[in-house]
Amino acid sequence: MLESFETIMAPLGAEAFLRDHLGQRPLHLEGTVDKWAGVMSWPVLNELLGMASIWSGDSLPLVLDKEPVPVGAYAAPAVGRDGGQVMRPDPQKVQSFLKRGATLVANDIEQLTPELRAFAGAMEAALGGKVQGNLYLSSKRKQGFRVHYDTHDVFAVHTMGEKTWFVFEGRADAPIAHPVFKSQTAEHHEAAKGRLWREVRLKPGDLLYLPRGQYHYALADDGPCAHIAFGVTYPIGLDVISYLFERMI
Repeated sequence: MLESFETIMAPLGAEAFLRDHLGQRPLHLEGTVDKWAGVMSWPVLNELLGMASIWSGDSLPLVLDKEPVPVGAYAAPAVGRDGGQVMRPDPQKVQSFLKRGATLVANDIEQLTPELRAFAGAMEAALGGKVQGNLYLSSKRKQGFRVHYDTHDVFAVHTMGEKTWFVFEGRADAPIAHPVFKSQTAEHHEAAKGRLWREVRLKPGDLLYLPRGQYHYALADDGPCAHIAFGVTYPIGLDVISYLFERMI
């Protein structure tokens, strides 16, 4: 089990990463093929996806040809764990979309196993931010998402198969999860992405770090592949203002 941020960032090491890369520039770390074996594997993923009651159309979205798949195309109404109605994914319909080249996203998995909890906890202790883990599963050589940036730091932990990431020099200036940034168009992103910085081929055991705002997209190779994107969000001044506003009310 990976119990420390030092081990996660091996062979570079935590100190060198914090000094030279965090919030500054991308990093590709190559690791041994079994480095993330304790974090995620095909048997573990199959077990998690088989826990039908924990998933909904919101927590298990599909993306095909750069567009979200309508929830009604692969999920049906069901009673949720709290007694309310949810759209529960149908395994056969999900599998059908995966065969067509769709990307499946399993959101918020960082607390679902002891190993994932330990991994996220080690990152939070070292970085001082909130860590969220989303797993991306692709089965064909299709681009799931358009070129984009994230509003948080991304640690892409590649666990199965192979995937090529295209990382660009363009970087948005301190974006946050706010409609001002979320509403930017695909044309804006294409114009702002800049020149290609590097084409990075990720294999099991590798890690790719992208500072928030770094433009990128990924392309799976033929055959199934999966990675977990651990996103790190740090407290900002707007959070303090929002907290004080609520306290004043």
